[in-house]
Amino acid sequence: MRRRLVSLSFALAVVLAFTGFASGMEFTGGLTYNTYRIDLDGIEADLGITNGYGFFFGGQYWVTDTIAVGGQIERLLFSGDVSETFDVDGLPVTVKYKADGGSTGFLGTVTMDLGKSSAFRIQPFAAAGIYTLEVTETLTAPGYLPEETRAVLKFDSRFGGKVGVNTRIQLTPTVVLNAFGAYRFISDFTEGTFRVGGDSRPMDDVVGWDLSGVSVGAGVVIGF
Repeated sequence: MRRRLVSLSFALAVVLAFTGFASGMEFTGGLTYNTYRIDLDGIEADLGITNGYGFFFGGQYWVTDTIAVGGQIERLLFSGDVSETFDVDGLPVTVKYKADGGSTGFLGTVTMDLGKSSAFRIQPFAAAGIYTLEVTETLTAPGYLPEETRAVLKFDSRFGGKVGVNTRIQLTPTVVLNAFGAYRFISDFTEGTFRVGGDSRPMDDVVGWDLSGVSVGAGVVIGF
């Protein structure tokens, strides 16, 4: 039910963007740098995944001169790898482990405009919605069969959100340069499916996949 409500809210924001609400409508997109609180066990603990890049795009409509509502799609990316050497029957065997992942957030947003100057504005904002997570793990052991094993972890969606502040500089009457900082909270990803080849199995009570953290970014806003 929660997922449906968030999806309907986001869909409504998109519909508003493409209907007759021309005046007061804005579209935005940009790049982000993100920190994470991923804390894994075993060989995964040495992956060193603490940050990564991302991007976002969306739109919002200014309901009044100071309040805007909208929707945003956010993509969070990360990658990490580690190598360990083991002794097998007196011979050194190097095992390489790599994890590449991405999380997509579907968010509804609310923004407040505190700026008095038309050239420079300060805008606190809040966003909430659902986040997905998919991680591809690759284990490589040269000289041993199979030399490479790949697994895909697809987690169930989790609720999340962020609060932060936009700073905006007006470049032209319709183009704005936007920079922001925010704190992001996402419930831990603990359940989903684990797939190796054609074999897929459920997983639960997974620990360590916490994508909460800080986001900073910059982008461009196109207004109408």
